[in-house]
Amino acid sequence: MTFRTHLVAMATAVMIAGSAATAQAGSIVRLMPDAAAGLSSASQDLQPVHNWRRNFNHTPVRRLNLTANQVRRILRHKGFNRIRFTDRSGRIYRLYARTRHGQRVRLVVSARNARIIRWEPIYRIY
Repeated sequence: MTFRTHLVAMATAVMIAGSAATAQAGSIVRLMPDAAAGLSSASQDLQPVHNWRRNFNHTPVRRLNLTANQVRRILRHKGFNRIRFTDRSGRIYRLYARTRHGQRVRLVVSARNARIIRWEPIYRIY
């Protein structure tokens, strides 16, 4: 077989596969709102209806702060115990805790992701 014969065979196979995909996507086309408007190309039929990663309205996305219990759980996972919250102002929590070695510390923690912003040891004065 020549190159031209191979090319014609490949083009025919692609056309048959495309028509089969369009026939299978017939139920999807009926559910999509763009199909009612007369847009029925195969590339539009197979695209998802929603793309949750894009913000089409260009409104600022509000990030939620973690609750005190969620921060406590994350800090316990990092090795702190006896965690006492003293203050929360905006995006930060202030708290007292003990390290896994028993040292008392004062922590300032981000309310967004529980990242430790400041770590100060508390020394006893006799």
